[in-house]
Amino acid sequence: MPMMQMRSKATEFPTDPFWVVLVFYVVGLADLPYGYYTITRLVTCLVAIWLIWKLHSQGAAGGPLTWLLAGIAVLYNPIFPIYLYSKLLWVILNAITLAVFWSAIRFGQQEHSEGTRGDGEVRGN
Repeated sequence: MPMMQMRSKATEFPTDPFWVVLVFYVVGLADLPYGYYTITRLVTCLVAIWLIWKLHSQGAAGGPLTWLLAGIAVLYNPIFPIYLYSKLLWVILNAITLAVFWSAIRFGQQEHSEGTRGDGEVRGN
């Protein structure tokens, strides 16, 4: 098989969204204008939805992880925001969110590696 057609599991289920959200959360520890936190909500919500979609596309959606991600998408949605009025509570929720995102990414990578042969091709039925 030519080199260009081989895919690694990292490219199939990247960790980049996790790191983007992590940077938003770390920067958000500072006292910033409200608009920044709205953008953070949007990014977090979109990453949660993206992770649900990625898990679903691998046939791995429907479990507790999917429901946790759906709850995160609702909690962080910027259209109908949920106000908690406590920065400490948001910091705790952000840490939990990062743990869920990391778990979803690792689970997705594991599902992908089990769904491919050693040569990177997806197994047929």
